[in-house]
Amino acid sequence: MLAGKLAELSESATTNSEIEISAVTDNSLQVEKGSLFAALPGIKTNGEKYIESAIENGAVAVLLPANKKRKDKKITYFYADNPRRSFALMSAAFNPSQPQNIVAVTGTNGKTSTTVFTRQIWQHAGFCAASMGTIGIISPVLNKEGNLTSPPPSILYKDVSYLANNGVTHLALEASSHGIDQCRLDGLKIKAAAFTNLTRDHLDYHGSMENYLLAKLRLFSTLIIPEGTGIINADIPECNIITSTCKSRKIKTLTYGFKGKHLKILNHRADAQGQNLLLDVLGKRYNIRLPLTGDFQAMNALCALGLAISSGVDPEKAVEALEILHGSWGRLENVVTLSNGASVYVDYAHTPDAIENVLKALRPNTQGNLSIVFGCGGDRDRGKRPQMGKIAAKLADRVIVTDDNPRTENPTFIRSEIMAACPNALEIPDRHDAIVAAIKELNAGDLLVIAGKGHETGQKIGNKVIPFNDTDEAIKAAFEIDKNAYKGTKYNTSILWKASELAKITDGTTSNECDIYGITTNLKNVKPGDLFIAIKNNLEDGHEKISKAIEKGANSVLLHQIPPNSTNIQNLIIVDNTMNALEELAMAARQRNNLKIISLFENTLNEKINKNLKLNLQNKGKIYSINDNHFDYVDLNVSLANTPINTKFILLNHKGTDFSLLKKISITSHPDIILITSEDYNPNITDYFAGANVAASLIIEDSIPNLKDIIFEARANGLRKIITFGTSEIADVKTSEYANNRSKTATVAILKALE
Repeated sequence: MLAGKLAELSESATTNSEIEISAVTDNSLQVEKGSLFAALPGIKTNGEKYIESAIENGAVAVLLPANKKRKDKKITYFYADNPRRSFALMSAAFNPSQPQNIVAVTGTNGKTSTTVFTRQIWQHAGFCAASMGTIGIISPVLNKEGNLTSPPPSILYKDVSYLANNGVTHLALEASSHGIDQCRLDGLKIKAAAFTNLTRDHLDYHGSMENYLLAKLRLFSTLIIPEGTGIINADIPECNIITSTCKSRKIKTLTYGFKGKHLKILNHRADAQGQNLLLDVLGKRYNIRLPLTGDFQAMNALCALGLAISSGVDPEKAVEALEILHGSWGRLENVVTLSNGASVYVDYAHTPDAIENVLKALRPNTQGNLSIVFGCGGDRDRGKRPQMGKIAAKLADRVIVTDDNPRTENPTFIRSEIMAACPNALEIPDRHDAIVAAIKELNAGDLLVIAGKGHETGQKIGNKVIPFNDTDEAIKAAFEIDKNAYKGTKYNTSILWKASELAKITDGTTSNECDIYGITTNLKNVKPGDLFIAIKNNLEDGHEKISKAIEKGANSVLLHQIPPNSTNIQNLIIVDNTMNALEELAMAARQRNNLKIISLFENTLNEKINKNLKLNLQNKGKIYSINDNHFDYVDLNVSLANTPINTKFILLNHKGTDFSLLKKISITSHPDIILITSEDYNPNITDYFAGANVAASLIIEDSIPNLKDIIFEARANGLRKIITFGTSEIADVKTSEYANNRSKTATVAILKALE
């Protein structure tokens, strides 16, 4: 891009309008030949120090503040009154593609959950959607871990452009006060923006709550497009000033909350697994079941509802999606439960308000003691440390103060400032030791929340980042203490089914609505939140195991007849035949996801192909692997019924398969793609074609015995696409074109079949 054009697009002036600029960056180490280097003034360092290094690496231009004029002419200079804003606009100019609908969420707490919920509502409405923020990017086309709530422009606009170029039409992103203040988002066309709340945080940067608020208000006063919409929490003191800011630009507003005008919570009733809400949405009332704990999550869900409606989602469809929302990683996440029923939660809460919300949300679900492990970050706002200590002491029964991310500050001093406000707390410096100690103390009915780091995978000590994740540490500690512990019902998963859905699918009747997190017929595998199916066949009668399944945590049972002494069963789905019902659930899981099932047999080559496929398909949709030994017919149906929502591909790995059962397995799985390598050959292999899905594909290695006969049988069974791979000249995909790598060649053939 010519320098003159770039200057025009970025509100800057240049000393040479004719020079060609190939890229822009604010990192001297990432400079390539032809780049512009943005020498931005920073908090800890100044980009001017790295100009010479950038020039050595190939920079042909440098962006500087307008008051930093340079006389040397060996390089082209750009000058701007606001170089950070100019850099954002430059980054956008080099990455011009953006999703049609971009919404942003700001606020002290709730940004991550709100963006994730907004994405889920969009997906439910049929849009290709993404969320971006603290936990990274989540989308059907790109999943990427994040480090910053609002990434620097050089990264932000590349990612946004990639999403748009690969089909994402709706993007919900977090807007941090730092990101807004530093103009990182200024190149985005934001159609709607939400304000969740304002409580103490980041005063080390902003200096005062007034400045903190002004930074966030800029999202509404400057960044949102004139015809956009502001979604505002009506329950916060700042509601009026945010509303006035929007009205001054003639921006439409929707208010939400218990005092909301447009999206209002009329009534709510909480229980251990969520809450029932009576909502008024744009004048129409809805009774819904929200599968999330805590008033603050209800508020986040309502905020997401407003963003979705403002971006064109039908209100009724949007409200419908609230009943299948699931929380984001590290946000009030039940990660592990001991065999005595005590549960451990992980949450990102790192502000006084967030700590208070989390403890209040968990208290109604606590039959015993409520415990908390937390600390405070170093080199950050010291004023919130005693506030957090005071709140923890008031709302929790047991408090352990430990290290968070001390960074370069003395961790002993950080802890002392917290302990001053909660002198009865236990102080354990090492975070791992603190988690272990807290879990050891858990008795039946107790709850523990490990707060402050949530999704983070590292602990910042000094200038180093030590690998550390609260979830992993909690699970590891729990299993060392209690061999019968099990992962929490919401760990790395979401609600799989609603009881009413399953009753409809199986033509059964249900006694009560509930959320189902998994399906099993095996008493040994029952986890809290599961549906236990009482299979009755010649070998066993699962009805005899119902009571024990309930004791292990099953919250519902699918059965043929109600056994005697069944007063402890609250949620029943009664059907005519439990085996038939299981088969219907397996088929329903496939249909609702529009799955593509790829079948592979067990051998070393296919293990490599499996890895290749996961790498190549990860940006095309969620992948679910099923690995069953000897493929028991019941187990296969159970695995299919447990397919997570929004899964696009199943890798069906046949291990130790009895080839005499191939026809039955095929009819159950209905594969879309069947891979046969030379290692897989068996005289009965063609039986597997009997149940193949309509228009299925066969990927077959050209060196397999009886190749022509197998292809003939495949066509006779309706397989329409046959792709051969191997060394022969007539192979559709030749190994010679892929460095004679068989696994890579087979993978390419499968990807061709998916086109």
